[in-house]
Amino acid sequence: MTACSRESDEELLGRYANGEDGAFEALFHRHAPRVFAYLARLLGDREVAADLTQETFLRLLRTARESPGPANLPGFLYTVATNLARDHFRRLRARSQALLAGESPLTSPQPAAPDPRRDRLIQEAVAALPAEQRAVLLLRCHQGLTFAEIAQVTGASLSAVKARMRYAVARLRRSLGPLLQGECQ
Repeated sequence: MTACSRESDEELLGRYANGEDGAFEALFHRHAPRVFAYLARLLGDREVAADLTQETFLRLLRTARESPGPANLPGFLYTVATNLARDHFRRLRARSQALLAGESPLTSPQPAAPDPRRDRLIQEAVAALPAEQRAVLLLRCHQGLTFAEIAQVTGASLSAVKARMRYAVARLRRSLGPLLQGECQ
């Protein structure tokens, strides 16, 4: 176990602000896998998730050198990642509208489905959720954030976050039936 792994996020941010680039690298290795996993599930595209993970940390780089850094680093990272994903969805929506208006279709490969049928069915059902419900579900079930933290990340009220979770779980129960029993509560 290295000294960096024992230091708090705040200590590492302080070291980075004082010019120690290795401190930022330690933060990246500590948080990037979870941010990437969240974005990959939210977007359904690992390549885009990797790009947005990099952009999330580039924004942290800029913020951490200009100020003391965010007090709640995971919350900051998920907020930035969620906003970048929203921007990505907006660009996709604009592209789809352009296609409907008669422009030539752009083809892009679909992400490969996992082999186990159950996992594929769950992923498809989660992907079919509205973006706000999907984000809340993933932040809660895969990232372990509290509803209050999710409200902070998404900018929604606590009651809206809880409602989105309730609607997401209800939709998943309807679409997956008994397959979902025992999953995220």
